[in-house]
Amino acid sequence: MPKKVYFALALHNHQPIGNFDSVFAEAYEKSYEPMLAALERHPGVRVTLHNTGPLIEWMRKNRPDYLSRVAALVQRGQLEIMAGGYYEPILATLPDADKLGQIRRMVSEVREDFKYEPKGMWLAERVWEPTLPRYINEAGVSYTIVDDNHFKSVGLNDDDLYGYYVTEEQGRAVNIFATGQPLRYRIPWRPVEEIIEFLHDNLRDGQIAVMGDDGEKFGLWPGTYEYCFGDNQWVERFFTALEQNSAWLETTHPAQYMAEHPPIGRIYLPTASYIEMTEWALPPTLSFDFHQLLHQMGESKDERDLSIMRFMRGGFWRNMMVKYPEINNMHKKMLKVHHKVYAMKEGAAREAALDHLWRGQCNCPYWHGLFGGIYYPHIRTGTFGELISAENAADGISFDSNYTVKDGGKLAGKLEVELTDLNTDGHNEALISGAAQTIYLQPSMGGALYEWDLRPRSFNLLNTMTRRQEAYHRTLTEAVIRQGQQAEGQASAGGTGRSGQGSDGGKEGEVKNAHDIVAMKEPGLEGKLFYDWHQRVGLLDHFISADTSLQSFYESRYGEQGDFVNQPYGVQVEHHEGSGLAVITMQRAGHVWDGPEFAPVTVQKVVSIHADASDFSVDYTVTNSGDKPHHLTFGVEQNLALLSGHAPDSYYLINGERPYGADADLASIGESNGARAVTLINGWFGVQVSLAWDKPCTLWRLPIETVQNSEAGFERVYQASCLLPHWSFTLQAGESWRVILHYRAEAVHGGIDD
Repeated sequence: MPKKVYFALALHNHQPIGNFDSVFAEAYEKSYEPMLAALERHPGVRVTLHNTGPLIEWMRKNRPDYLSRVAALVQRGQLEIMAGGYYEPILATLPDADKLGQIRRMVSEVREDFKYEPKGMWLAERVWEPTLPRYINEAGVSYTIVDDNHFKSVGLNDDDLYGYYVTEEQGRAVNIFATGQPLRYRIPWRPVEEIIEFLHDNLRDGQIAVMGDDGEKFGLWPGTYEYCFGDNQWVERFFTALEQNSAWLETTHPAQYMAEHPPIGRIYLPTASYIEMTEWALPPTLSFDFHQLLHQMGESKDERDLSIMRFMRGGFWRNMMVKYPEINNMHKKMLKVHHKVYAMKEGAAREAALDHLWRGQCNCPYWHGLFGGIYYPHIRTGTFGELISAENAADGISFDSNYTVKDGGKLAGKLEVELTDLNTDGHNEALISGAAQTIYLQPSMGGALYEWDLRPRSFNLLNTMTRRQEAYHRTLTEAVIRQGQQAEGQASAGGTGRSGQGSDGGKEGEVKNAHDIVAMKEPGLEGKLFYDWHQRVGLLDHFISADTSLQSFYESRYGEQGDFVNQPYGVQVEHHEGSGLAVITMQRAGHVWDGPEFAPVTVQKVVSIHADASDFSVDYTVTNSGDKPHHLTFGVEQNLALLSGHAPDSYYLINGERPYGADADLASIGESNGARAVTLINGWFGVQVSLAWDKPCTLWRLPIETVQNSEAGFERVYQASCLLPHWSFTLQAGESWRVILHYRAEAVHGGIDD
């Protein structure tokens, strides 16, 4: 009797909260709709489909026919619909109520949209932790799909994964399938005939192979639209081949396979994700070395090397919150808002706040790898916007048409002041919330201002990013070196300069896996790799030498003279509830290098905030604590994230006037003498921020731009505008110098919701 084997193709379609509408539309036109049309032409091909909540909501509003077409394929048994966390969160890092709530929301939405009871769920980024089966089971889901390396790390081989296993937590069981790398790395990159041959040669009678991966790799990833749906017609040829071989190869759904076949056995999996994610979770040098080692072992002909690869695990996903403090701050903000929302009374207001909270748990800015993640400002902005909106609702705050506080809820005329270890680093932060603004201060890290929320716009003005070394920066620089060497070799040989190789050594015209692409969206990016030695936040106290230049400060290649920027300050909090005033005093007795010796210097900054206001003041006092006179140059660094580095409606005003031409851009670099005030405006978002000083200063402005990798190649991304007002003065022994800074944020008309 001829053998019968099974193949399950599971497509995961996702666009994050905060992504541009044009990206949703492009993904639909190039990937989601063409794949759906191909399935309609091939009724003999069964596929499992997962669309995330943000994508479903966009479809309902912009492409409702897509959902009705999906429903028709579900009704004829061709499509199985998977559930998941509705807004595609990393479930392992959510409070338990949100784990269950997000899955149950998706199950309910699938029932309503498709009249279908989902049996399976997609696990965001395949981040698995051993406690998850309890919650998946409790939410009414019976299976999920994870990577083969999850299984291989406990000793299984590829041949052991052509079926499903049972796992459990506290007796609550879930079935788990493996999506194998051999198929993930072949589909759709390799010839159709090779895929069919692989399935025929590697599966025994009754076994199933699962390929679960991003739907965007079929059409949206670089070069794949023409390859999959254009002249090459890879998807059409693949589906035709599946139908032609249906006598021995049956496309099926995991749910159907479970109904007809028993599990292979029981298993317990360790914490894991797909292998690339564990690579990205490592520190940059180790990440690069790990990537190279994986590549070398994967190319090896030695069976022993291939066997050892199963134990290559990389890092732990949660350490993304160590590698990137910005992720940790966002995550802890989410947890704080969670507690506020769940303290609300049941009702419509709580449900609306809960929806904002769950939107703010969308996974994309909570990690970084090939696809940008935390480095994309608009994605971070979308996430913070949802969290701030949830917090506004929880606090009962609403605003009138002029963005002034209409109903301050429990914070009307009051401030909420906490001294608590929000970011769980062992040190307390000072958190001050009013009806119009929220500011978070971190005394243990230079007394920094690291979050400033303009509540009427649900906008975090300190949504900044630090320039860090990444493993792929080495990939970039080595590729540039190779290009230079190739060009020199061709020139010396009298060649044409066309070697038939791409910048990453691939053949011309070849469609490559996004993980293998080395391309640059602009030349010279290797010269923009600047790394910061401190986080790019606010109220950072610098002492610089008189010969420090704007350019050296921009490149973060200068000698800091003081020990204040990222060092601990003492803190005292005064909360005058009757007057609606909070005063936070931070002070550090440190040192500043002045010629042949370190001068003892004390910096005190007093932050004063009034209830219902969207401004605050910072009163600085710099004291020479030594017994000799010293000449000092003191500056206060402030980074502000207003998103648009080069846009007509985003610009600087300095002393009330707009600089000429490109010098007004928020991504401009320049120096202004005699500056008393600077304003940053983003007209599209309707946000305006003003900083003023009671002593004229030399003002440096410079962009914070990162060089990051994406599926389309290396790119430079504007993250924030850095401002450094600074003053030079001489202090006699025991003498003090004082300056008062005033910060104001305003929501103005002309924004996206006006």
